[in-house]
Amino acid sequence: MTATPVESAIAALRAGRPVAVGRAVILSVETATEAMLDLLGYASLDALTGSVAMAGAITLVEPIANTIAHYFFDKGWESPRFKAWRARAASEVARVAAVDHQRVAADVARGG
Repeated sequence: MTATPVESAIAALRAGRPVAVGRAVILSVETATEAMLDLLGYASLDALTGSVAMAGAITLVEPIANTIAHYFFDKGWESPRFKAWRARAASEVARVAAVDHQRVAADVARGG
């Protein structure tokens, strides 16, 4: 049984190969998903505002704002200060999990 074009495209994207769709090239499943969500957002905004221009403007501004926000997020995520905070948080989570595990084990031992 041969795969449909959509199945072949999905398999190629999952394997990390780009897929051509008309004149556009989709580089990843994430890119394709974001494009579909942008189209859905545009259609929703068009229906809500009744203005193609307003819906288009909002649709263009949103990815730009996301790009700027991701830049600062990534910069912060890799900062030594935030790495230290993440390490402290991870050790606290491990400590709490160990205490909870001991508490559950004691409850089970008592038959509770």
